[in-house]
Amino acid sequence: MATGKKARGSKAVRYFGLRVRMLRKRAGFTQAELAHRTGCDVSHLGAIERGQRAATVRTAEQIAGILALPVGALFDFARVREESDLANRVRDRVETLLRQGDRRVIETAYRVLEGMASGYDQPAR
Repeated sequence: MATGKKARGSKAVRYFGLRVRMLRKRAGFTQAELAHRTGCDVSHLGAIERGQRAATVRTAEQIAGILALPVGALFDFARVREESDLANRVRDRVETLLRQGDRRVIETAYRVLEGMASGYDQPAR
């Protein structure tokens, strides 16, 4: 009974993965760097971040240790929902601007987003 779709984990597994990705990026690690430091395969860490695989307690402890956070910080799902809701609002607004087609507004929005993205890519200090 193959559907061709990848299996998805529970909501908690998805939120955990999103939280790990959020905290990893905030700390300035690539997926490959974090995987290497935890001793797991990059594809395994990617599956965790996508919510397709549950992390073991040991892996969660290793991730938290590398990110210099308490393990409980990986389970702060309220932050995931808040940031996800905000991301959805931003996405909706950008899509509206693109549909309106005002070139100056689109170019300005692009410059703002590019500036934000370049600042976000920098490790937190």
